Amino acid sequence: MGRRWIFVFYDVPNSPSKIRVKLWREFKGIGAIYPPYSVCILPDNSKVRRKLENIRRDIEKHGTAVIFTARGERDEDEANVLKMFDEERRKEFDEILEECEEFMEEIQHNIESGNVTDEEVEELEESLEGLNRWYKKVISRGVKASSDSKVEESLRKCRERLNSFTEMVQKRQDEEWRKRQQLKSESNTT
Repeated sequence: MGRRWIFVFYDVPNSPSKIRVKLWREFKGIGAIYPPYSVCILPDNSKVRRKLENIRRDIEKHGTAVIFTARGERDEDEANVLKMFDEERRKEFDEILEECEEFMEEIQHNIESGNVTDEEVEELEESLEGLNRWYKKVISRGVKASSDSKVEESLRKCRERLNSFTEMVQKRQDEEWRKRQQLKSESNTT
């Protein structure tokens, strides 16, 4: 393995461009290269390492993979990476919240349009299961154990609303059954 390398990730405003140009010149002046690679950051854990070898093989079928294990030079470096991961998880949590809102709207639309059927219950049940799986997946990808109370509360409300909708479907089916029974009994007496 031998030689050590320094990877520098930086983000500066596009304007004024002289800042970017100055940094580019300084880095080039000390021997930096700007490889044409896509870059991603992963937490170093056993789950990631298991999948990483398969990903590497897939990449190498079509191109080149360069994988390094690195540590930040300062505590702030690690804090910045953790912040990026937190921001990414926050975006995913926000997407789940939006989907939960759409789920609730769909139930309301079904009620208003009279689409109160077993088929709708099944479809909604599958949707809610999908939202729960998605939430668990997002949590599992986090670099620190974190969940989101807003998402958990929203998923709980979705479950309650679906339970109410299911009861509504069952009541409607019971009423329809009683009406049919009543009509049968009336037709038998005539």
